[in-house]
Amino acid sequence: VAQYDHDQGAAIVGGYVYRGALATALTGKYVFGDVLGGEVYTVEADALAFGSQAEIKELGLSLDGTRTTIKTIGGSNRADLRFGFDEENELYLLEKSRGMIFKVVGAIDLSGGSGSTAGELVNISTRGVVGTNDDVLIGGFVIGDASQQVLIQAIGPELSGDNVAGALVDPVLTIFNESDEEIGNNDNWDDTQGELIADLWGGNPPFAAGSLSSGIVLTLDPGSYTAIISGKDDSVGVALIEVYEVE
Repeated sequence: VAQYDHDQGAAIVGGYVYRGALATALTGKYVFGDVLGGEVYTVEADALAFGSQAEIKELGLSLDGTRTTIKTIGGSNRADLRFGFDEENELYLLEKSRGMIFKVVGAIDLSGGSGSTAGELVNISTRGVVGTNDDVLIGGFVIGDASQQVLIQAIGPELSGDNVAGALVDPVLTIFNESDEEIGNNDNWDDTQGELIADLWGGNPPFAAGSLSSGIVLTLDPGSYTAIISGKDDSVGVALIEVYEVE
């Protein structure tokens, strides 16, 4: 029902049909790969039918905002790729050389299809602790083959309502390009882009009016970008970075 030969790879390693919530561009796709080469492939599960060959597509990988491969991550000529999923149907890639496990936290459809729509998380959602002495929270993301408008959010005080202890009271969000140039920043979302962000959320943003969480809308050229959350006045606590594609 779907196949490739040894001109493309060595041995197929089976995976799963994606049914999670973080990478909606993969929904309904069977994700599998090549155990030695580490390439990750997808095929539409509904297209698998006896007597015909479904189209196989390769899935590009990005780690911390930089495009990469399983072999590069492992530093070996043998990837020993494996797949796993959790109770929320989120997908994991396992690399044997260094013993690393990676969670797939987003996906972007670069083929012009409808895999990503407004308001869907398409690349990252990273939660961590912001401390003092430049101990910041960093999230990387990649813009594909064409310029893209994105909404980047730094959520702090709202996490308290999700039973997160020690939420960051006043996050400050700064965006850098791959040349480490600052291209945007925001302290309090409602001060500068409140109306725009509210409109993108259909009038129901995840922040209350006057919230100290941060948000910014930027149109970015293809390339790698870094979002950094720091605490205003050296405040510390748990924060969340989110990146959304805007269509």
